[in-house]
Amino acid sequence: MIHYPLTSVTKYSCCQLFLLFTCNAFCQLSAGLENYHYFDKKTGYTWVPSVHVINDKNLYTSVRYNYEEAATFSAITGKSFNGGNTIKTVLTPAAGFAAGKYNGLILALNADISYRNLQFSSQGQYSFGLGNVDINSFYSWTDLSCKLSSLFSAGVALQQRNYGHSPLTADPGVFAELNFGRWSLPFYYFEIAGGENMIVAGINMEWEIKKNNK
Repeated sequence: MIHYPLTSVTKYSCCQLFLLFTCNAFCQLSAGLENYHYFDKKTGYTWVPSVHVINDKNLYTSVRYNYEEAATFSAITGKSFNGGNTIKTVLTPAAGFAAGKYNGLILALNADISYRNLQFSSQGQYSFGLGNVDINSFYSWTDLSCKLSSLFSAGVALQQRNYGHSPLTADPGVFAELNFGRWSLPFYYFEIAGGENMIVAGINMEWEIKKNNK
């Protein structure tokens, strides 16, 4: 798993993301593009891009680069289940693979729960290492936020990870987010285990594609 970023993305990752995304574009869907930029003293700077799509059947696909490990491409697919009126819940179990510096199979669960101005979001996954990397790992990222206005929200965050037989570690953080229509600009500050700090800045966009009924 990505304890924190290690190296920059290669020039081929954008093409891989684009091709996998356009394979799903014939359906009516909602989609998101996330660009997270990691800064810390140990590794410097790393870009972690991802694209996710959800079609009109609630089928979910996400492709990422540098997420599990540096120089590693991954893809997961699953189905979203919606529930609740006052307390809205979306659960998305998914499975997939990682290939590159880290090779493995992935089981994942995303959860989003909202109540009025409160939002809980969690992305967790367990990876089974294959080939020359036979180490299993766990990683999760959890946010709890409050929408303070139509443009601004803030909250607390937690990263948890376990690699091989190492103990589970937890990195607490805080964040603020600006929202402008389809665009969101989150900014995180984490206290990393071992006394280091990490800053994560995102430039994200959400949009919808309507099916063309000809």
